[in-house]
Amino acid sequence: MSARRTTSTAAGAASCCSPRCWRRSAALACNMEAVLMTDTTEHWVEVLEAAGVPCGPVYNYQQMFADPHVRHRGLIQYATDPELGDVPHIRTPVKIDGSIRVRTLAPKLGQHNAEIFGRMGLSEQDIETLQAQRVV
Repeated sequence: MSARRTTSTAAGAASCCSPRCWRRSAALACNMEAVLMTDTTEHWVEVLEAAGVPCGPVYNYQQMFADPHVRHRGLIQYATDPELGDVPHIRTPVKIDGSIRVRTLAPKLGQHNAEIFGRMGLSEQDIETLQAQRVV
């Protein structure tokens, strides 16, 4: 039996999990990036869609909130933060009678550290020591 393990993807192609395949996938990614950098995202989306490849651009936040389709589908909603004010979010694209909404903001960095570390058995002093050492 081979040590190489493969998994089938939705498209039916096999992906390899061995180190040899990882090295090849890194080289493939490097080659693909070199080609893709030769033109704009819009160009490559057009080329790939024309070839029947389902695809779309990967957006930064500014592009995502400006996308006409995102706006048309009403996917932008706001949640209020006491420090930041109204913060835009992208809601789930699945619409079930309008009841799915962003109820709370994502936690701030480190907001739940004391609670989580406390559950792990660390004391307040342990956490303060880690903070003083800039570990957390």
